[in-house]
Amino acid sequence: MRKDRANKKARTTNGALRAIASQGLNRGEYEKYLNQITEEELLKYTIPELMLALEITRQGIPFKNHYPTHLNYELDFFIPINEIAEIGPVGIAVECDIKLWHDIIEVKEKDKRRDIEMAQYCNVITIRFNDDDIYKNLQHTGQKITKAYQAVRDMDEFSDAEFIVKKIWKYYTN
Repeated sequence: MRKDRANKKARTTNGALRAIASQGLNRGEYEKYLNQITEEELLKYTIPELMLALEITRQGIPFKNHYPTHLNYELDFFIPINEIAEIGPVGIAVECDIKLWHDIIEVKEKDKRRDIEMAQYCNVITIRFNDDDIYKNLQHTGQKITKAYQAVRDMDEFSDAEFIVKKIWKYYTN
């Protein structure tokens, strides 16, 4: 059992770092963030999720991984951001979708329903990236997350929140 865990950890870590290097990115820059991830967390990640976790960390954005919600969903990444008096806490969910699975029509519909429920009942905007996006351009993916994070973080009243949430929601769901 311990050997299986070590093999999974090595496969995930090496796969993520190889994919990062294949994009021409500095492997060492990402490697230094690995020590911030516990072994238990590392064992839960897929390769694209680990790549995204390292990029979000590199961008300096605090997040929680595999975060359970009161709607019985588990978010790949949850970025808690702000507290707006009129609507409560606001945050961003970042989902890493494996294209092979999430391109199925029924799964896409389920994802869309889930994203709407998260926005309506949890004040959480969901941003989805498929594994191709992450494998092909990790830093661009990270920049999109950073832009959304900054927009939501900087809102301080309901009118701002309503406008930004609608803008981000429209941008990422079309």
